[in-house]
Amino acid sequence: MDIIRQLWYGNVRPFADGKQSKKMRELERLMGVNIEKLEKLLDEKGKDRLGAYMGIMDEYMLDYGEHAFYKGFCLGVTLTALAMSERQDE
Repeated sequence: MDIIRQLWYGNVRPFADGKQSKKMRELERLMGVNIEKLEKLLDEKGKDRLGAYMGIMDEYMLDYGEHAFYKGFCLGVTLTALAMSERQDE
């Protein structure tokens, strides 16, 4: 599993261009706009709570993404192995 984690953390790069889709750029823009609007509405205690929430969400999404990447990679390897074994049975 170590090579998969290395791949996930960018130490092994299957693609190096780093380009984001148009949808991802728009979602990032919208997140920024909405965070700015929320911060204007909140007092200091609310801003602290929002910051704590965002930190937890960042950690959750990183762990979720790593797990999904790992599971997807394993599924791809399993499907490839199955396809190769079926070809040899022919």
